[in-house]
Order: sequence, then C-alpha cells, then structure tokens
Amino acid sequence: MPPFANTGSSVARRARTVPFLLGALFLAGAATGVRGVEAERPCRVLIVHSFGSSVPPFTRHATAFESALKRELGEDVDLDHVSLENARYGQPDLDEAFAEFLARRLAKWQPDLVVPAGPPAGQFVAKYRDRLFPGTPVIYSWVHKHTLPADATRNNATFVGQSLNLSGLVEDMLRLDPETNNVVVILGSTRLERNWSAQFQKAVEPFAGRVKFTFVNDLSFEQMLDRVSKLPPHSFVQLGLLLRDASGVTFNPDEVLKRLNAVSPVPVNGLFQYQVGRGIVGGRLFQDELTGVETARIAARILRGEPASSFPTLMIPASPPTYDWRELRRWGISESRLPPGSVVLFRQPTAWERHWRSVVVAALVIATQAVLIFALLLQRRLRRAAEAARARAEADSQQRRAELAHLSRVASLGELTATLAHELGQPLTAILSNAGAGRRFLARPDPDVSEVRDALADITSETQRARDIISRLRDMLRHDRPAEFTTVELNDVIRTVERLLRGERLRHEVAVELDLAEDLAPTTGDAVQLQQVVMNLMLNAFAAMDQPGRRERRLCVRTRMGADGTRVEAEFEDCGLGIAADVADRLFEPFVTTKPEGLGMGLSICRTILDKHRGQIMAANNPAGGATFTLTLPATPASRPRSLARGAAAVR
Repeated sequence: MPPFANTGSSVARRARTVPFLLGALFLAGAATGVRGVEAERPCRVLIVHSFGSSVPPFTRHATAFESALKRELGEDVDLDHVSLENARYGQPDLDEAFAEFLARRLAKWQPDLVVPAGPPAGQFVAKYRDRLFPGTPVIYSWVHKHTLPADATRNNATFVGQSLNLSGLVEDMLRLDPETNNVVVILGSTRLERNWSAQFQKAVEPFAGRVKFTFVNDLSFEQMLDRVSKLPPHSFVQLGLLLRDASGVTFNPDEVLKRLNAVSPVPVNGLFQYQVGRGIVGGRLFQDELTGVETARIAARILRGEPASSFPTLMIPASPPTYDWRELRRWGISESRLPPGSVVLFRQPTAWERHWRSVVVAALVIATQAVLIFALLLQRRLRRAAEAARARAEADSQQRRAELAHLSRVASLGELTATLAHELGQPLTAILSNAGAGRRFLARPDPDVSEVRDALADITSETQRARDIISRLRDMLRHDRPAEFTTVELNDVIRTVERLLRGERLRHEVAVELDLAEDLAPTTGDAVQLQQVVMNLMLNAFAAMDQPGRRERRLCVRTRMGADGTRVEAEFEDCGLGIAADVADRLFEPFVTTKPEGLGMGLSICRTILDKHRGQIMAANNPAGGATFTLTLPATPASRPRSLARGAAAVR
C-alpha cells in the first residue's frame, strides 16, 4: 500500500484527545495500532460530481473511471461519490454549506485521492481543498482549465481535460450541407452553459457573414422546441448541454435530445460521443468514456506512490468524425461529403450483405438444378435422337435384309430355271394331251361323253397344278409383300420346297428322304420366309455333296416335336464334306462361305429370319461324315398334341 501524507496528522490529532495521565507508552501503542489498521484498508477515492447522476456524459465518465481503476489496481477500491447538484441548485452561496457538510462526512473517512469531475466540481475542490483534504492528491478531470486558479495543479495535483474545436463543428455542418445558412444553438441557463455559450459565440465569429447563429439560452425548453420546429431547410440544430432552461426547469440531456429529434425538420448535432445512435448526425465529439479511462490510469499510478504533480496536463482530443448511418440516410446526406477518415456507425447491411450466404446457396442450388435439368433434357433429346437414329438404322437394316433376302430368293430361283421348266412342262404336256384326246373323242360319230368328261377333269387338275406352281414362285419372288405371320405347318413347308427343288435334286443326283412326324404341331410365322430357309438349307446340302466320284448322295429331312413339347424341330442331315474348322465359329456371320461362287449371305439370312420367328438354327458335323443343320420353332400352344403337352408338363 502507498504511503499517505495525511496519516500522521490524523494520528496526532487523535493522540491529543487522549488524557495525559495515560502516558507516552499508551500513546505509542495507540499510534502503532492505528497505523496497522490504516495500512490494511483499501485505497480510498472520493469522486466529486458536478451534476449528480442525471447528466449522462458525466455519469458515463464516472462509470468508465471506476471500472478502469479497479482493473488497473487489480484489487478492491473504496469509492465515495458526492455531488454538488449544480444543474439544479447552482448557487455560489451554497458552496459553503456543502463544504461544512462534506467536512463532517470526512471526519472519519479521509480519501487517498480526490477526483472532481466537471468544471463546477473542479472549482469547488480548488477553493476548499486545503480545508477539507489538505495534502491529498487531486486529479481535475473533465474540467475547463481556464476556470481553475492558476496554481491549482502546483500542489500535488494534475489535470485531465478534453479539447474540442467548436468552429470545427460548424465546418462539419457546412461540409455535410454546403448550403447551410442557419444554425440554432441549444444551451441552458446555468453558469457553466452560459460560459459555453460565450465560447461558442466567439468560435463561430468567422462564419457570421455566411451563417446565421441563434442562441436560445433565454428561452424555456418549450419555446426552444417551437423555434426548432419552424426551421427552414438548410438549417442545423447544435445541441450543447441543456441542464436547466430559463424558466428554472431541470432536464435530462437524453430526454432533451429525444424531444428535439421528434420535432426538428432539420438535422440535429451534439457534443458527446455517446449521443451517436440517439438522434444526432455526428461529427468530432467529446470522448467522455475515454477521459474517464485515462483519468483512472493516472489515478492508479498516484495510488501506488507517484506524486500527482509529476504528471503533465493531459488533453483528450475530440473523437474522429463519427456519424450515424441512419441519420445520414434520414436527411439524405451522401457519405461522399463526410470528412476524410470518418467512422460510420449503425450501418444496416444491404439485403445482399444480410443474406449473401443464403443467396449464394440458393443460387448454387438453382444453378445445380438448372444444370441437372439441362443435362436431363439434353440426355433425353440425345436419347430420342439416338432412338430415332437406331430406329432408322434398324428400319434401313431391315429393309436391306429384306432386299438381300429377296435377292437371295431370286438367285436361288434363277438356279431352278430347269426345274421350273420341268415342273411347268409336265402339267402343260398333260393339258395338251388331254385336250387332243378330248377333240378326238368329240370327232367320233358317236362321241364318248364320259371320256371327254374325264379329259376335261384331267385338264382342270393339271391347270390347277400349274397355277399352284406359278403362284408359289410368284410369292417367293414378290418383294413388297409384308411378312404375314399365320399358322404354318412345317411339314407342308418342307414338302412344298422339296417339290420345287425336284429338278435340282435330279441334277445333283441327290436322294431326298422325308421323315416327317405325323403329329407335328403347327408353328406361327411367314410361310414364304420359312420356305426360303428350308430351300437354302437343302440347296447348301446339294452343293456340299456335289463332288465328282461321290457315290452316296443322300439328304435326310426329319421333323419332330422338341423334348419339352413347346417347340418343333427340323433336321437336314447330308453326307457331304462337313463344315470346315476355320469357319465353324463364323458359319452364320455375313459373307462367310465355303462355295467359290457364294456370297456368304444365305445362312446369315436364315438366322435373321429364324430370330424374327423366335427360333434358332444350329449346325454340327456328323461322326460318320457330313453335317446336320437343325432349326427349331415355337409350337402353337393351342395346337400341341395332348400327349406331348402332358409330356412337356412332366418335364417342367
């Protein structure tokens, strides 16, 4: 704990009150005990207020001082507050009465430091210091130095004040609105406020030719409000410190600002930093809290033992230009007019600043959805284009296959020219013979009508036979006939093709054996296309056995029901050379052939036709020589033999 200058004098005064008969020993013991108690107590600081707790700037100054002092010392501080209530009473003749009151109050509580706050408190402490707390260090805080005696800081005292450029306030107004021509200055009627009014009038003299300044110290507050409410455009209201109006009514500065702001048609400015956000536009202002903090830092050092007179005068400058963004917006003042280095408070973020994260997320979601939708639409379009292209390709391929199948049929029938001539020659010869016999029978004197009738019947039969041959050939040659899937008897298809290929069989000297199942179920398909498959397989068998010196030339064609009763099968077994190993795996691919004059399309067309009929074709070499081609087709369910159907059910 720091040594205190007033401790010894206090003990001496107390020692003189003790009876002399107690002796020096008792006095020494008493003195030692008092010193021990004094050394253990916390630091005592007396704060003398000018205006009590009703003036926010000084209240904020005191609060900041107290908090900073406790923070600086890191220990408890015994703080005492007294107030002159100068705003309400402000009478010099009351100072003596207050000094008497304070002397009695301090009889048992002597401070280690005195801090007067505000000009009235500073003047009071300077006047009564020697009487109330002689030798106690003093910090004059937020006091106008010109209001103090010249020697106020010489005797263990220092000064912490604030500087404010009053003419700078007018410059800031003109900067915000260059057309400003009228300023109303609101100040009260206390001695301090009249002093401020005099200083303000002196500071604005350079602007007198440009701006009209009106000081309303001699009006009541209601009259001030009426004057303000009628101000013309390009005016400003400069609020000083209205503690008491001319009618003697005391006011709270915050309430004054609130009521002025409600009626004023022009911007209102103030003097204190804390008023930004409470209705003033802003500017270079008193820093009330900073003054309290700086005072506390010096106070802590003094309480630790440093003499107060060792600290030079400290002047806290005005704050940087500080403005309320909401008031700037209210009065249409552009931020470009603010002084350089200005601080704008209470800026409300724009919709983008408030919601940019949500906007970005929403934009990303929308963009992602748009990309996905676009991708889906593009994919759909591409898929449709691909499907259309595939459909066209399949249609073209189908058309090419149909054309190729037609050409194959034409080429096959071209090879059957001799057979066709033979097939048609027989019925035509029979017709001719029967016609001649009929004429002879009719030329007799006694015509044999029955013989003529038989001849005509034979002519009719042979004519029908020739017509059937021509019809079958025409059906196989027609290209534009669409496939007609009807019920087809596979045995009838084989018999028809066998009759058509009779001439080729004779030319190749091949014996054809038909082993056709009597109970073979019908299938569903196009008879002409199935005839083409059978014809191709039989012609291939004829060619495979057409070799000089080969004695056995036999083709066995068998039909039967499949093992499960759901399919019909036909086997074409020859005794030729068989299937070469190099083409066995590619036998049914296009352009694969073992015949020198072949195109390699016959078996490929056969497989395509059977695929369309939901059938299959297979080939394998026989153990004894030659090859066997097997084709299968689905049986028509309603026409399956009952015994086979039961057998199929048993297999499943």
